[in-house]
Amino acid sequence: MVGLFYIFLLSSVSALHFYLTEGYEKCFILDVPDQTVVLGEYNLLDPPPEDAPDQGVNLKITDPNGVIIHQRLVRSAGKFSFTSQTSGQNRICLLPTSSSWFGTSKKIRFDLGMDNTREKIHHEHLASKEQVTHLGEIVTAVNERLSEIVKGQNYAREKEALFKDESEQVNSRILWFTIFQTVVILVSGVWQIWSLRRFFISRKLV
Repeated sequence: MVGLFYIFLLSSVSALHFYLTEGYEKCFILDVPDQTVVLGEYNLLDPPPEDAPDQGVNLKITDPNGVIIHQRLVRSAGKFSFTSQTSGQNRICLLPTSSSWFGTSKKIRFDLGMDNTREKIHHEHLASKEQVTHLGEIVTAVNERLSEIVKGQNYAREKEALFKDESEQVNSRILWFTIFQTVVILVSGVWQIWSLRRFFISRKLV
């Protein structure tokens, strides 16, 4: 069993709190443009015992082509990040390995936070350089955010154009089908009138 959910990354953090169940894979879909840095924070609130290193929650991230770009066994709290190589829907899937530590409810609590603010990484890198002033850090962070916003807007325009093309194709097909249906009805009507006329003439009724 697989549960699919959408996470929309705009300009703020998307934090989720949910339960995981044995034998049930919960997946989240991230629809992002290419070359977008995605940051993630997770916390397994009901961790497995220390003497069971093979138990936990399998975290797997795949790109729109189904290629695994990140995979790990989650046992506590942690972070991850990846950069999307192609535009489209990336999947983040979580699957418990065993229910032996779940208890009677067979459910575990899990926190997942997603963010696409690239400056979080970049800012930490800049902060270690004494020659960069605080104002320069702010300008760089703003430029990074503007770049992400422009990239997201361009991706939204591409999807809107694709949706518009698909809608026009559907409308065109409906139009041609309506024309074809009208022609068939007209031909059928003419044929029926012609058949009735021949019938009346053969019977000498007209």
